[in-house]
Amino acid sequence: CVPFTFNHLLSKTEFLFENTVDNANYTYQVTDISISNLYSEGSYTVSNSIWAASEQAASNKVLFGDAANAIAANGTATSAKACLIIPANYGETTKFNVNFTATLLYNGTSINTVNHEIPVAYTFEAGHAYKFNVSLGVGNEIKFTITEVSTWTPEGGTNVTL
Repeated sequence: CVPFTFNHLLSKTEFLFENTVDNANYTYQVTDISISNLYSEGSYTVSNSIWAASEQAASNKVLFGDAANAIAANGTATSAKACLIIPANYGETTKFNVNFTATLLYNGTSINTVNHEIPVAYTFEAGHAYKFNVSLGVGNEIKFTITEVSTWTPEGGTNVTL
């Protein structure tokens, strides 16, 4: 048996949507959540723990599904699933895009639908988890931030027979 520690080499991402409208008659439905213009390939060098990401294209897309049912006023909902991406530095010339459709409902009836594509520069690290925080308000007001929610804890002490 050989003990080893398993470290995550990708970045885990998910979305949290918040409805900041202060009126119980207004809810948001969020659909078609995705990130596009990602790196789709890369090589990892074990000796220095560095990713060399490549092949960035608008068609490189990760789908997160839809948020939970309509988000009540002053309420939150997460994306349908968390997704993994290649850790990379997305700078001013290599931004990725956050995409989603937000439908504002008044007493359950759609009154406005907007497709959003938000270009973002950010650096993701291997073994870290990130939450894309999207605050939705009146009049298509959107506030967007990314927070690191945790590092993935390495799994250790597992015995494997080789």
